[in-house]
Amino acid sequence: MDLDEKDEKYYHNLEQGYQGECQFDTWLTKLNASNPVIVNDLLLEQNNTQFQIDSSLIVNRKLHMFEVKNFYGDFFIEGDQWFNRTGTEIKNPLHQLRRAESLLRQFLQTLSLNVTIEPHIVFINPQFYLYHASPDLPIIFYPQLERFFQTLHTSLTGAQRNKDRLANYLISHHIKDAAFSRVPAYSFEELRKGVVCGRCNGYLSEYSRGFFICKKCKQTENIDHAVLRNIEQFKILFPEEKLISGVLNEWCAIVPIRTIQRILGKNYYKIGKGRGAYYIDRVL
Repeated sequence: MDLDEKDEKYYHNLEQGYQGECQFDTWLTKLNASNPVIVNDLLLEQNNTQFQIDSSLIVNRKLHMFEVKNFYGDFFIEGDQWFNRTGTEIKNPLHQLRRAESLLRQFLQTLSLNVTIEPHIVFINPQFYLYHASPDLPIIFYPQLERFFQTLHTSLTGAQRNKDRLANYLISHHIKDAAFSRVPAYSFEELRKGVVCGRCNGYLSEYSRGFFICKKCKQTENIDHAVLRNIEQFKILFPEEKLISGVLNEWCAIVPIRTIQRILGKNYYKIGKGRGAYYIDRVL
């Protein structure tokens, strides 16, 4: 759908942040040989206040919490304020980190473990520079990542006690639905219809002999697989709607309704007959 300027900026920031977290995950995988405990995307609540931790690494009695930022360009600090190159003030990431650290410490007080929390802000983008940053700040810049993980790898040697207990405790209290998540209002009528490529997210426009061919990235995909993915996307967007072949035919746009009905019949359970028929997930 076409987003207004505010939602477009919000979406871009979410996408940029997600890409940064994925890049940081590639660094975390370097520690796999040492069998650390890594917990990503935790959403917890303390005193009716929700807080998020991008990545957590448990090493013996220490919990490293990482706030990952994918900022690009030049920024500078003046006192307790942060600004971008144009002089526009931005939210101080240290405030977010300290808030999450404080809430996590209160949260863990209920656990009978002596756990030290070590917070870090990771600026994952190599094209980021921060002027006037004190070396005492809990910041890891991109050029420092290699040395940081080498130090972590050294500390991972030997037995690690209570790591699984702490990780299970955190995961068991993870909140699946964020109270502050924001999705713009949308309807079936205003969304673009068609089948989206599983590789590049472009819209597929042609198929031959049971396969879609993406003009954008040249990916070839079985029609059944592509349509099933499109149906699952429909279910996410419209969880209250029934799976009706006519509606899904419109949703997939270029796929004949007989093909839609065949795929539904093969992968879902049919309820009813005629125009009122709809499909539900098969019970395994």
